[in-house]
Amino acid sequence: MTTRFDTLRTFTAIKAAGVDETAAQAITTAIQDSILDVRDQLSTKADVEGLRTSIKSDIENVRVKLEAEFTVVRGEMKTWAADIGSKISDAQTASIRWTAGLLIAAVSTTVALIKLL
Repeated sequence: MTTRFDTLRTFTAIKAAGVDETAAQAITTAIQDSILDVRDQLSTKADVEGLRTSIKSDIENVRVKLEAEFTVVRGEMKTWAADIGSKISDAQTASIRWTAGLLIAAVSTTVALIKLL
């Protein structure tokens, strides 16, 4: 709904308030210009829809970028997990070898002591 500015009615009301004709005309023109400036600055439904579309597009772009980043991070985490698993396995193997070495040394020492007796 568009409202129109009634210059004659405004001019008449200002003049009836005791303002001289020249000043009433200047005031009426200033009010009308201000109203036109405000109308020019108001967003239309199309403006709002355009902004909405633009914002939705920006959000989708960010979502796609984040999804790509998450994919990279997930891949890195899988690699790290595999590396950690491998290191744990290597550590277990080394521990078993060390323990076996100690056991062999203990048995050898025990056999040597038994021979000495």
